[in-house]
Amino acid sequence: MRKSRLSATKSHLTRITSSTARSMGQRHARYLKQHHKIIYINLLTSGKLNNYLVDIDNQAENLFLQLVKQLAESEDITEELKAKNQLEWVAQMNNVYNRAREIVNSKLIFI
Repeated sequence: MRKSRLSATKSHLTRITSSTARSMGQRHARYLKQHHKIIYINLLTSGKLNNYLVDIDNQAENLFLQLVKQLAESEDITEELKAKNQLEWVAQMNNVYNRAREIVNSKLIFI
């Protein structure tokens, strides 16, 4: 049963995270530019901004994937549920994605 949970989220996550993670670094850059201008300018002028944002993207993607996996497992969202009731599975997974995104935002993006 554990494998079915992982495969249920893994295929769906691949599609979601590719667009989510790339935008996380951009959102963090906008946040820095608006709320921490000195840090933003220091990173920009030292030539370290792009590497910093790539690192934030990677950390955010890893945290997002880990959280989605943990939340889906803890709430018993499985391939069986997906096969029986796709709408319910999508609703529950969207809820998990939104909570995971909020956690990532609070821990990495908007700090």
